[in-house]
Amino acid sequence: VVKYLSKNAKDSDVIFRDDSRIQMPKLRRFVEFRKIRYYELIHHSVLTDGYFSTLSKKINYLVANERLAKELSDLGFRSEFLPPMCVDEESLKPRKISSIKRYVWSAHLGDYKNFGQALRIMKRLEDSGIRLDVYGGTLKDFERFYEEHGRPSNVKYHGLVTEVPYRFYDGYLSTSKHELFANACIEAMSNGLKCITSDLKYPYQDYAIGTNGSLSIADTDDEFVRLIEEFKSHEFDSTDQIEFIKRYSYQRWAPLFKELVSN
Repeated sequence: VVKYLSKNAKDSDVIFRDDSRIQMPKLRRFVEFRKIRYYELIHHSVLTDGYFSTLSKKINYLVANERLAKELSDLGFRSEFLPPMCVDEESLKPRKISSIKRYVWSAHLGDYKNFGQALRIMKRLEDSGIRLDVYGGTLKDFERFYEEHGRPSNVKYHGLVTEVPYRFYDGYLSTSKHELFANACIEAMSNGLKCITSDLKYPYQDYAIGTNGSLSIADTDDEFVRLIEEFKSHEFDSTDQIEFIKRYSYQRWAPLFKELVSN
């Protein structure tokens, strides 16, 4: 990387490295020597996942979570929040849904996404009219989880797609054990879906507070099942979710990003 940049980088360039966990001291010395603006992106809970020691107070960090960015800043690091994705505020329209029955899962099937819990939940709701469509991951991983957790008949796998058709669904389900920004959840909220997610400090607790409880959080299988059954027979209004995610609009962040790279 350093060899390539030494030949091709201009002093006016801005370099973003999309992972802070792997230390690259030669790269850090190079950009410092050349006085090239350089940022490392934080997508992981570095205060608790064992990677805190890789951080440096000489580096500028862009953090994918507001609360974590502030916590790092309070510890003396040069950190600021930058959303990994944005929404078009002009296209956001609230929805009212009389019964939440059609849920979507949009994520890979890695261990921390905790897909097994989602299958256990759906198995218990097999005869309730609730169904879950799964986008992402591999068929091999899906079939492995499917065999291990009872093969619920109300779950269907759609694989990788160019665009997840959120607009055809009523609700979004996430049982993840780790997130910082939760892109798929933001996409689901932007499409007016009722979101039921795991109870995580980053970011779902903040999403629940910011939406006045419109986004629901749960921990155990029992809690997820209770919420899903509750919203099967209750109308849902997505207005609070829509108002909340306006903070991640292109209209707000594009000018700030432009200022960031040109400052």
